[in-house]
Amino acid sequence: MRDVNTLAQADLVRRWRQFDLTDAENVRDGLLDTLPAIVAGYHVSAATVAVDWYDLMRANAGVRRRFEAIMPDPPDTSRAHALARWGVTPMFSADPNPTIALSKIAGGLQRVITDGAREAITVSSTQDPARPGWQRVGTGRCNYCRERIGLHITNSTIFESHDACGCVAVPRFD
Repeated sequence: MRDVNTLAQADLVRRWRQFDLTDAENVRDGLLDTLPAIVAGYHVSAATVAVDWYDLMRANAGVRRRFEAIMPDPPDTSRAHALARWGVTPMFSADPNPTIALSKIAGGLQRVITDGAREAITVSSTQDPARPGWQRVGTGRCNYCRERIGLHITNSTIFESHDACGCVAVPRFD
């Protein structure tokens, strides 16, 4: 996920540099045009990596019943549009700050992209006839995540995350 997100962040920054950062409306409109493609492309990449990894983990665990991990649908454009509108709010203030705006958008982008992988694992884990379940794994950079790391979830597809969350879902074949 780190590599997928690194590529997505580089893509975001490359496009960000093309905007006139003195014009908040220009930046917002540019993001509304370009962010959906970034989100969709990297979300699919993250989900694809997770699906392949799930199938590999399943095979390595020696599970014999047939099942292929489930690829989630990409998010609709409304999620990217909401991120663009929310992220540029610091640029509409009395003291516009493009650096803070980019940081907000980058954190939200990381979340949306990694959610593709998280969803692939949580949905596959709950639909798999082997019923492996999943658990949250990460560094626990915040109290919210620290409290949830290692919890074994068996029947939920919901993975709660936040912007710039480094946690992922990992299947547990016990």
